Amino acid sequence: MKHIILAIILTMPLFAEHILFDFENEADAKLWTQHSNAYHAMEWTDMYATSGKKALRYTAKKFAPGMPEWPAFEVPSPLKDWRPYDRLVLDIANTRLLPPFLAFYVSDAKVPVRQALLHKIQVGATQIKRIVVPLKFPNSVDTSNIHVFHIFTERPTEDFDLVIDRIALLKPGEPVGEPPETHQQALTRHRLNLVQELIDQINGVIDAHNLDALPKDIAGKLGVGLQQILAQSREKLDNAIAILKNPATPQTELDITIQKIHSIPESFKVPLSIVAFAQSAQDAGLDISEFIVGTATSMEKVLPREVPIAIKASKKLQISLARNEKESTQVIVLPVSRDLKGVRIVLGELRNANGNLFPAESLQADTVGYVETKNKPPYAVSHIGWWPDPLLDFCPKVDIKAGDAQAFWIRARTTRQQKPGVFNGKITVEADNAKPVSLDFSITVHDFALPSQPPLPTAIAWNHPYFEKTAMPQRGGAENWQKMKFVYADFLADYLFDYGNIYIKTPPDFEVIEYLRSKGKLTAFGLGDATVWQEDKIPQEIERLRPIYEEAKRRNLLKYAYIYAYDECQPDKFPIIEKCAQALKKAFPEVIVMTTSYDHSFGADTIVKSVDAWCPLTPRFDLQKVKAARDAGRFVWWYICCGPHNPFANWFVEYHAIEARLLMGAMTAKYQPDGFLYYSMTIWNDNKPILEGPFTNWNPVSWTTYHGDGATFCFGKDGKPIPTIRIENYRDGLEDYAYHCLLKEAIQRMNALPQRTAQQNQWLDDAEKAIVVPAELVNNLHSFSRDPKVLQAWRDNLARLIVSSGFKDMDPWADNDFAVRGWRTKR
Repeated sequence: MKHIILAIILTMPLFAEHILFDFENEADAKLWTQHSNAYHAMEWTDMYATSGKKALRYTAKKFAPGMPEWPAFEVPSPLKDWRPYDRLVLDIANTRLLPPFLAFYVSDAKVPVRQALLHKIQVGATQIKRIVVPLKFPNSVDTSNIHVFHIFTERPTEDFDLVIDRIALLKPGEPVGEPPETHQQALTRHRLNLVQELIDQINGVIDAHNLDALPKDIAGKLGVGLQQILAQSREKLDNAIAILKNPATPQTELDITIQKIHSIPESFKVPLSIVAFAQSAQDAGLDISEFIVGTATSMEKVLPREVPIAIKASKKLQISLARNEKESTQVIVLPVSRDLKGVRIVLGELRNANGNLFPAESLQADTVGYVETKNKPPYAVSHIGWWPDPLLDFCPKVDIKAGDAQAFWIRARTTRQQKPGVFNGKITVEADNAKPVSLDFSITVHDFALPSQPPLPTAIAWNHPYFEKTAMPQRGGAENWQKMKFVYADFLADYLFDYGNIYIKTPPDFEVIEYLRSKGKLTAFGLGDATVWQEDKIPQEIERLRPIYEEAKRRNLLKYAYIYAYDECQPDKFPIIEKCAQALKKAFPEVIVMTTSYDHSFGADTIVKSVDAWCPLTPRFDLQKVKAARDAGRFVWWYICCGPHNPFANWFVEYHAIEARLLMGAMTAKYQPDGFLYYSMTIWNDNKPILEGPFTNWNPVSWTTYHGDGATFCFGKDGKPIPTIRIENYRDGLEDYAYHCLLKEAIQRMNALPQRTAQQNQWLDDAEKAIVVPAELVNNLHSFSRDPKVLQAWRDNLARLIVSSGFKDMDPWADNDFAVRGWRTKR
């Protein structure tokens, strides 16, 4: 009997891992909660099971706009106390050729998952792998009460198909082991089938790009480069086949080789896009013997090289705008067979049918400059390299290399006195070594005027690091700034930014504030940042602000004033925030107190009742909570910064230009925030002035590793501000919003008429439909159109209705009620 017991003991495993999930029961699979069922699926399967006969299969669709950005699924932990264990293991089989991005969090019942244990999973092409995760939890996580296991991916670049099995905990010293070898053998056979399918697909792409199918003149000029790419692609493919079909090829080499051949079709896109561009130019009747001319809207970014050209050639350029407005478009020049020298845009006068003039001095052609990104930022981007951003008015002539697409920014400005109508003329592209090409140029001026100040209050933080005396005395320091501050005030006002700094602890520059008011361009300014962290410091802060308040009151400026405090504070700071806000309201009752602190109820569910204006990030702008806050007498602004990322709108260098315009225009019209806040405009770091272009020395890295966050414009010689495509779209968005405000004013006036004609009733019906921002343009804050045509159609319809209302010279801004406090009465 003793011998039998001993034999049993000797055959037992020395260690006893704790299995959390082996999926042998379908109930195990059903415990997992899935997010975004429309695009992702989980099922109980017998594929590649490593513990028993069943496993969990997870499939996800390739990301596309409108789909969830972070697909995820999670499960409650069946074991709460993880303290005895030092490792988590799980088996994952990847049945696809591309390695997926996958990661997971583990947390307790209190700590948010994103602040808990995070592990990123690496699984190669058609590989089964046992993942070993050291259980090194943050100190904040209670490992005696583990609550959730949360797996997620981010914007899948391809469809993926994974099988998960045997999720287990190991104690110190317990062996890891390996998944069954038979599974890897099966996946290797599967890989050979997938590789053959991929090879056949790529061969089909190569064979389809037959230059004999191209028009002869286009093929002759552009075909050489395409032929070279096709030949190189064929050679890459032949080399890859031997590697991929060899069962002994190491996993790392497999993954690298598969990535390379997946990129082969991408290499065709640039030359083929140029071919398509040339074809569209020829179809438009343009001469393409030396260069191709195309057009793009101001809402697009046309990259200069290394990426496909997504525009078509056109023989006509069009702009529409109101009086007292700025609007832009772009001309794109691409040399065909040789470099171009001294390329420039020549603008002339335009006239309407009545002979009225649109003067040449109201037009400007800037060269689009480019900044180079060199690393992937903390958000998804389509390209690392040269991106269009600064608009350079100091280099009217540029050289363009063959194959580069150079953009020129064409800006029209109208005065309040500009005659309305359709004005026609020519715009000409000239070069030192090529024949000129002319395009028809048409400008439509609507018969109404926009305000000179923003139609929405703004609270902006910026400083002038170029002139800071202590840091950069060689640039003129404080003395030079006394001259330049008015240049910057005009520049910011021209782009509808206010002048100030939300974080300032010194008095605002009342000289500049009065200067802006005298020009009718003042909307808001801050008295200062009132943040203090000790209750006994509050009286001292009140006394610091008092003379600033009294000076603003003496100058009759309080209706433009706000006090900012407590930037992005967590709930643990709410007690001091409320005490400080109470003191500020008692001392300065006419002035709005504003914060970006994280009370997502906007004062409804917390102790903070004395803050006048809450300012959440755009994704936190909950309309139901906003209405409750407004009913309680509070304002709700919104802001962006290094977040949110797409699918929400932002204005990083790599994001679509139209996003800034939509945020300040159609989204503002749809969601009606009380104002817009932005934390910095001049995080220029060690940048030097832009003195040359179009490919500039400007480093787009701004806050940490972001590109353009907190740095919305650049500077040039002597510190002169240089605008960017991003702030052009910011201004255009606010002007779009002004259209919306004017139509709303017209609707109010029409409703106030004691009697209306049938035609006026029809107008009112059309206008009340048009005042609702269409879902095809903005469905919500993370689902919206990036198509300029959709935005332009909405804007043109607003303009048509404003003009046809019959109300002349509407000016809801005349009494300055769009200042900080009074703005809501005009909503």
